[in-house]
Amino acid sequence: MNAMRWSTVLCLVSIGLLPAGVAQARKAALLEVSKGQLPNDTASDGLTKLSIEERPELGGKAMKVVYHAGDSFGDRQARVANFKEFVTLEFAAFNPADEDVRVTLTLKHARTTGYQTRVDVPIVLKPGKSAIRIGVDEMLNVNGSTPDLTQVGRWYIACDPDKTPTLYFGDIYLVGDDARPDPAAGGTAVAPGQAAAYRITGKIGDMPVDLTATPSGGVLVPGAAAPQVGSGPAKPRATPLLHVSRGQLPNDTGGEKTRFAADEKAELGGKCLRVEFVDGDSCGGNPPAVKDWRGYLTLEFEVLNPGRQNVSMVLTIKHKRTTSFQTRADVPFLVKPGKNAIKIGLDEVTNVNGSAPDFSSVNHWYVNPESGATVTLFFGDFWLLDAGATKPAPGEPVATSPAGGAPAGSIKTDPARLARIRAAKMPEITEPVMFNTPQADAICSALEVFPPDNPWNQVVEDWPLHPNSDAIIASIGKDKPFRYNPDMGFILVPPDQKRVEVKLVGYPAESDPGPYPVPDNLPIEGWPGYYGQFAEKTPTLDEVQRSTAPGDRHGIVIDPVGRMLYEFFVMRKTDQGWEAAQASIFDLKTNELRPLGWTSADAAGLPIFPAVVRYDELKRGMVEHALRVTIRNTRREFVAPATHYASRHENPEYPRMGERLRLKADFDVSGFSPEVQAILKGLKKYGMFVADNGIEWAISVAPDPRIPNLHAELRRIRGAAFEVVVPPQ
Repeated sequence: MNAMRWSTVLCLVSIGLLPAGVAQARKAALLEVSKGQLPNDTASDGLTKLSIEERPELGGKAMKVVYHAGDSFGDRQARVANFKEFVTLEFAAFNPADEDVRVTLTLKHARTTGYQTRVDVPIVLKPGKSAIRIGVDEMLNVNGSTPDLTQVGRWYIACDPDKTPTLYFGDIYLVGDDARPDPAAGGTAVAPGQAAAYRITGKIGDMPVDLTATPSGGVLVPGAAAPQVGSGPAKPRATPLLHVSRGQLPNDTGGEKTRFAADEKAELGGKCLRVEFVDGDSCGGNPPAVKDWRGYLTLEFEVLNPGRQNVSMVLTIKHKRTTSFQTRADVPFLVKPGKNAIKIGLDEVTNVNGSAPDFSSVNHWYVNPESGATVTLFFGDFWLLDAGATKPAPGEPVATSPAGGAPAGSIKTDPARLARIRAAKMPEITEPVMFNTPQADAICSALEVFPPDNPWNQVVEDWPLHPNSDAIIASIGKDKPFRYNPDMGFILVPPDQKRVEVKLVGYPAESDPGPYPVPDNLPIEGWPGYYGQFAEKTPTLDEVQRSTAPGDRHGIVIDPVGRMLYEFFVMRKTDQGWEAAQASIFDLKTNELRPLGWTSADAAGLPIFPAVVRYDELKRGMVEHALRVTIRNTRREFVAPATHYASRHENPEYPRMGERLRLKADFDVSGFSPEVQAILKGLKKYGMFVADNGIEWAISVAPDPRIPNLHAELRRIRGAAFEVVVPPQ
């Protein structure tokens, strides 16, 4: 059958597309309500009431759950631990109310160490009966990482914090197939790495079709590296996977006991990483600094063993096709007493089951002691190397961009901008200064925000287009209007500002520790300009600080003399003091990023203050830095300078966190007011970073009453006026 004919069959046949000889679906009960089984756990110790009742809508016996506000039911030890053997989790529920009820299924597994590394699946139960079916392979941790569903410990279903619904549940089952051939069907086992056969049955017109097809090789995988065309051979690559000598630390440990920190060891050339492995725990990158390992020949690093005994270690690599222990790569290596040079040939690495790994997208890597021992080791830089490449000396600069912009040697900045800032005299700061004042204008005009070559300050007007620019812009919305939020206020504090504790209640593990120089009059997101535009009455600052209304409630503090930035997410003043969900500190004198995989007060792990449109900039005639923009649908990926993603989507047409967008050079700005022209000129020259999930095409402008209402003008601009750009190579 020729290729065109084959395509027609695939498109037109009404098919049951299953591997030939696959076994029938099987089920395992997570909770067997029909047999009188009740869960063994509620979070409130009995305030939520559970009972068995007859419910004809659910076919007989059902579990009645009268929820206490924000409470849950479930099992502290799941009756089925290995969810990966199944395809879906399924149950039926009955909602007797007249409105939707939102609940969340939570799974805690072997690699759960906190909120970020547990699975939360939101569920909407409409009035009447609902049939819920959740794909096991689609489950992700809150931070977007892959859960270890081979070892599920606790599960529960919780209602919203302010709701007290009554719901009925039927049996909760894990449903799937063995993914093994059914002997009765005459199937044969598929060897690791071998293509499976598929049976396709149906009709084309009156012609019956019954085919068994085996996919063939030779297909160019989307995203695979294409042959390079150039005037000469490319220079062998030496890419840091973990640049310890430049201060980079791992972003992942398997548990909470293992500790790591920067250290100094002459044997490793100076700066190194000290890791105190506890009970066989691990440390590594999740996600890694480099995702695509194709083309690299070796992974190399040095490790110092201060003990007298050999230590057996394992490097684990989880990649695009890793679904379980069997399909991950485990590479043992021995660390002898003293200094060791470890060199791992990547072409020789196989999965545990002997199949070939897919290093086009490495999701997680880590090292750990093989025996479960407690040991302390010291590591140097981890390098991915091409054939012929050599490792740079510890601390030696690498030809990459500062904090992830254009490669070294191709960075373009504006010397006139820098000269203007350095020529300005910063006023003396003796007390906190609110952003919407002439004194704040003078301070900000003299403030250097990050080094000149930082991505926020790089000129991108000549950068090439992303190869998928048109599709990404279309996914955001070519016809949707450009807009802004008058949201991000800030306060400038003197260098001796009193430091206070802030209670961290949401993401303490991904926060920078305090105390912090937070003044009593810290403005909360939106105050006062947002209320002046959209509310009948502007509340007092104290009312906004203490409000319990939901929202991002960002708080931003800048020490201009020390050039330090402090940003908070969901910041609130209470009778006991300040509390926030997250706290991030940025040194404006450096190009340092957040640890890879960490969030910040912004979803992408980026700072907010450098992206805000300020009054002093609008009066000067150009915003001279990149902006931040929110997009509703982003990808489960980030690109530097972002360090974090906040999505479950893997659609390549969605933008990544940190994606750089630019206003097209030929867009005519002449018909706009001077204030809007200042923004548009900046977007042509510096662009904007995708920084958070939210309404499409919305940038952040300080909520300064001195800034005129820009909504009508900006909405004249449509998404089609923008393009996606990438750093020059």
